[in-house]
Amino acid sequence: MDESRLPHSLNARLRCLAWLALLAAGLGELGRWHWLAELCSHFIPHYAAILLLAAVFHRRDWQDALFLLVGMGLAAWSLAPAPDVSSPSAAGPLRLLGYNLRVDNTAADADARWLATVDAKVIFVTEASHEWETRLQGLPPGCARYDDSPFGLALFSRVPLKSCRVLGLGGAAQGYPYIRAELADGRLIYGVHPPPPLGANLALARDESLRQLAARIRAEKAPVLVLGDFNSSPFSPRLRHFIEAAGLRRSSPNGRPTWLPGLLSLDHALVSARAPVSGVGAYAWRGSDHRPIWIDW
Repeated sequence: MDESRLPHSLNARLRCLAWLALLAAGLGELGRWHWLAELCSHFIPHYAAILLLAAVFHRRDWQDALFLLVGMGLAAWSLAPAPDVSSPSAAGPLRLLGYNLRVDNTAADADARWLATVDAKVIFVTEASHEWETRLQGLPPGCARYDDSPFGLALFSRVPLKSCRVLGLGGAAQGYPYIRAELADGRLIYGVHPPPPLGANLALARDESLRQLAARIRAEKAPVLVLGDFNSSPFSPRLRHFIEAAGLRRSSPNGRPTWLPGLLSLDHALVSARAPVSGVGAYAWRGSDHRPIWIDW
């Protein structure tokens, strides 16, 4: 009787992939010390799928038990946290949208028309170039810093704002701005876009951005919502440290894909630990390689 439900060659390849997935998952946790190892941390849902497939199709032995247990654990991590939906605040709920426009968006005109009619009161966008400035002129006022790079950003509000400012960071994070806006009820919105940690210098800039932002967010007295493309998944030890240091929490599953082609979760809406959230979700894919996300806060 054949020990495997797959041909021997496929069986061997799948088992090899499973061991590589185990190794990569472990390496990802070393990412708190080195950016290169951190790159392995973002693919936890992918590792879970490989391990569970290996456990299902291979013969039953201690290796398959290991694949099954670790795969189930990684799958549970991908699905966590459960949707954190509670009663809205007295002033809400308020729908906010975050969207990485993509500088070279091939459907930019259609996306601009969509943003003009979408059911969100506050819209925060990244990769806001000067070409996008022209397209987005019909949106309500807010504040912006347009730039012909991936790091222009803008915030638009259909509700009154007490303030809206584009602010900078220092040291290695210089050149990566963020937006701080205050709603009429005193709640605060941070719009952020740290650089991708693809190289030692960019990783240093990303880490310094998150460090400074965490300190500023932690010091705020009012409830805070942090919205944007973080260029890091929730499985990153660096992003997990930022969330904890800033006193924030996630309100959507870790594994929700928002970026193509890797189907990674890079776009996040993070809220103060005790701030109520009445709904979260994502819109359909559009012209960008990122998916717009929304939160009712």
